[in-house]
Amino acid sequence: MGDIYLKMGKFDKAIANYKMAVDIKLDFNSNWKIAYLFALNEDFFEAIKWIDRYMSSSKTHRNLITGHLYKGFQYAWLGKIDKSFIELNKSQEFSKEDSWYKSFVQYIKGHVYFDSGEFDNSATCFQEWYRLVLFSQFKQNFPVFKILNFCDVGLIDLQQGRIDSAKHKLSLAQAMLPEIIEANKAWATRVVTYFQGEVLLAEGSVEDAIAVYKKFMRSSPDRFTISPVLYHNTPFITDGLARVYQHKGDITSAITEYETLIGSDLKSRHLLVHPKLHYRLAKLYEEKGWSDKAIKEYEKFLEIWKDADDDLPQKIDARARLADLKGEH
Repeated sequence: MGDIYLKMGKFDKAIANYKMAVDIKLDFNSNWKIAYLFALNEDFFEAIKWIDRYMSSSKTHRNLITGHLYKGFQYAWLGKIDKSFIELNKSQEFSKEDSWYKSFVQYIKGHVYFDSGEFDNSATCFQEWYRLVLFSQFKQNFPVFKILNFCDVGLIDLQQGRIDSAKHKLSLAQAMLPEIIEANKAWATRVVTYFQGEVLLAEGSVEDAIAVYKKFMRSSPDRFTISPVLYHNTPFITDGLARVYQHKGDITSAITEYETLIGSDLKSRHLLVHPKLHYRLAKLYEEKGWSDKAIKEYEKFLEIWKDADDDLPQKIDARARLADLKGEH
């Protein structure tokens, strides 16, 4: 019932049913689903509490692997990067004999490093993820893993100015799409589509990038288990259409896109809203001179990131901008 209500977007009813399941059987694996639903509602702090409950209710090897993995993922979204790696390393320690989860920890680490701008470390983690995932039991998924590897490492190429290298990886990923099994085809196609938009934006092909981004839509997890949920929430931020509008100077369209992402677009597909989206939207409101709206979004961002690492540039900048808007300097 909880799963059905989740698919229907009735999160409160889903949580109520998951809690009834947990009341009947304490170690029933609904705890982490409750955590994810609170995160969908951007109540990340309550989400962390339920992940802790998930691990304490049943200290099986698998629960400790997945619990620390999810907690490390969630801490990264909260700007707690040091704590994120502590949790991910704990997951890695518990998953020594499980090549699938051992590889998956490397994958999430790669995205944490990417989101933090540490692109060399990100590339190293993605390479290790790909090496390890080839030893997992999910052989039917090898083509989609190969595509993910091309796209993730290709995004790093773009960040480091290697556009030709990224274009080569894009062509390889596109050529592999016919090999993808039907269950993964929509997801793989969307991954490649987003990467294509990023390549076009990096080249300065603005109108072509807009056309491609308009075809992109983050896909919903096909199953509500931890691996699909986390895979579908990577990369952490896919706001390409908003960024290309901003690059074009069309701030109004960029704002509309961010408002859609935050308001309904991601949540309707059971995907998380990254806190940085509030920060990016606030800056655009500020550029438009819409001070009240900017203040609201900066406050939302800083409330979620209240315990984030103090040296993160977005946190420092948001605090300064909010103080300026409020006349506190």
